[in-house]
Amino acid sequence: MKRFLSIVALLGYLVLRALPRAAEHVTSRSFPSPNGAYKAVLLSYLVEGGLSINSYCYNKVLVLPSSVDEKQAVLIPNRWRSAESKYEIYSAQCDTFRDYTHSPKLVWIADYELEITFSIKSTAAFTGDVRLRKLDDSKRVSVKYVVEYDPIPYR
Repeated sequence: MKRFLSIVALLGYLVLRALPRAAEHVTSRSFPSPNGAYKAVLLSYLVEGGLSINSYCYNKVLVLPSSVDEKQAVLIPNRWRSAESKYEIYSAQCDTFRDYTHSPKLVWIADYELEITFSIKSTAAFTGDVRLRKLDDSKRVSVKYVVEYDPIPYR
């Protein structure tokens, strides 16, 4: 019996190793401020698991001085929350607006004021965390948030 269980365990291990591993795909879009001193960077992470049920997507927005490299900025930890970047001001799962465009939308209102419009439509079906900061790391750029919610009608 022990030998049979050992063989089953070994076969199970080999099958799990043969499954595709999780792959993380990152896309990045940069939005320079009107005066060019800062930039907002929208990072979208698509993590595809070995099994389709493991896949998920989330977005982060960083606000950083234009002189700072985006790839390096992601790696600098926040001293209060080590899981976040120092420059991170927004993070949430991927979502879409009513017209099926991607959430969030970033617009600079002024040299030091950024507006982020995001959807929480998917929270009607699944709970999700949204993290927001109203000021960037330098405390010069203020962030205004607009939340769009398109409720699912009850039938």
